[in-house]
Amino acid sequence: MRPVGLLLGMALLLAIALPPLTSAQGPNDFPIANGWFYSQTNGQGGGGQLGYSVTDADGVPFWTWFRRYGGVSQVGYPVSHRFVWNGFIVQAFQKVVFQWRPDQGGTVAFVNVLDELSAAGRDDWLLQNKQVPPPFDWSGDSGLPFSAVVARHQALLGQNPAIRQVYFSQPDPITSFGLPMSTRDFGSVFVVRAQRVVFQQWRVAVPWAAAGQVVIANGGDLGKEAGLYPAFAIQPAGPGVQPPYLGATATPVPPSVCNGDEQLSVVPSQPVVGQPLRVEVTSARASTNVGLNGPFSPQFAGVRGGGRGTIWSWTLTPTNAGTFNFVFTIGGIGCASGTMTVTETSWQTSAPRDPLPPSAGQAQLGIRNKFGQGGNQTRLIARTIAPNGIGYDTDVVAVADQWAYVNYPSSFRGAPALQPGSYTVQWQIPGGNQVASDAFTVSGQPSVCNGDEQISFSPQNAPPGTPVTVQVTSARASTNVGLAGPFTPQFLGTSSGGLGTIWSWRVVATSSGTFYYRFSINGFDCRTGELVVSGAAPPTPTPIPPTPT
Repeated sequence: MRPVGLLLGMALLLAIALPPLTSAQGPNDFPIANGWFYSQTNGQGGGGQLGYSVTDADGVPFWTWFRRYGGVSQVGYPVSHRFVWNGFIVQAFQKVVFQWRPDQGGTVAFVNVLDELSAAGRDDWLLQNKQVPPPFDWSGDSGLPFSAVVARHQALLGQNPAIRQVYFSQPDPITSFGLPMSTRDFGSVFVVRAQRVVFQQWRVAVPWAAAGQVVIANGGDLGKEAGLYPAFAIQPAGPGVQPPYLGATATPVPPSVCNGDEQLSVVPSQPVVGQPLRVEVTSARASTNVGLNGPFSPQFAGVRGGGRGTIWSWTLTPTNAGTFNFVFTIGGIGCASGTMTVTETSWQTSAPRDPLPPSAGQAQLGIRNKFGQGGNQTRLIARTIAPNGIGYDTDVVAVADQWAYVNYPSSFRGAPALQPGSYTVQWQIPGGNQVASDAFTVSGQPSVCNGDEQISFSPQNAPPGTPVTVQVTSARASTNVGLAGPFTPQFLGTSSGGLGTIWSWRVVATSSGTFYYRFSINGFDCRTGELVVSGAAPPTPTPIPPTPT
């Protein structure tokens, strides 16, 4: 069963800036029996008498939940009639797709449209036409407690404080947005793809956003443009008219057999041809007589504790590329399904799978081009994003199908010692695309960093012997701060300004070179800055002898 949630899709369509609009019904909509009729999205500018109806008909309370979720201002106008999708009754709106869940107490959830687009093989289309990056490889999530999975994914938000602020502005961001899945810097716009949302922060002014503004565009519209919905469901009709949609049960599995929380995943999540992999299903109930239906002759590998309580595993090796479906069964009844896309991509990664203690000192990270031939070499940049939200880089050369390893933090420029929290590892071609990703965690108390700390030097390029003022600013007036680095930094005090609070130190470099300074709060490294000292030292003044009297 695919996860459900909210998608405010990414597009160069009509983007909606935060905070959400507050407008209600417009002039082209009106009440009908048991609901409301809207013509704004009929493809004719709202003209005529065709559109889409939102009702509580047939015991499916979409109109009730539409109002409960905030109406037009929060979910947009309807862009489809009701239809059955993956065994559930759904209806698409501009921003989200409603999913009726009688098996979960009669609630209305939000379809994970981005996951559906991936399952439909539309990631390349999203990248080329909508600047939505494909999801990273999150196979390392397997077997981890949910809290650790959340921390690993949310660590991506450290790359963009503005998007991070929008994400955590919601009281329950996982329900509203899902987990972050990937990031991409396109130059003019920085994009974060989540399970249920795609965020953009534009660096240049565009018709729908000012420079620096974070926007979220219309996900329901995106699914419609990508052709995810059946043709009959998107054809506008008259007020109260609903094309036939029943005939498939809204509860796809008998609750007496299935637990209802079964979740299927593939490890790694982006496999390649010839790569052995696992299909795992987790549930809170330790059921028996389980099975997995799908291609490549899945072999049962056993059952263990973990995930939501119990994890069943199957192994298989795909022999060709494509998109394939699997169904998990209990007593022959299908309880969960999932889609696996196999590609010819050959990058594999390694990282610690169990949480490391800070005393470990190092985390070994590896990458391998499994299908590399004849000693081919690929130059890569490994970037590790620490819990403080800062990315630290190192250079790597991957040779043919051999593993190449680096150690964090010792191999990474300016990286601080291991601190408790989640680390995201990104493997990139210099000046090009990301080829793989991974993650690891360090156990212990999380960092107390605010995430917006900035460090500056004045002057920026000083010759030896010149006093340099080092300033750190943050919106939060933290205490117990420190600055570690060479030449014995002298604390000057705290003042208002910058992002809100400024801490200042003074150093006098006695030699040329590049030196790193680390700003900390309660002993946690929150920001690293680089001071370049170059040029000739100022001449030593020659004393003037006193004039004889």
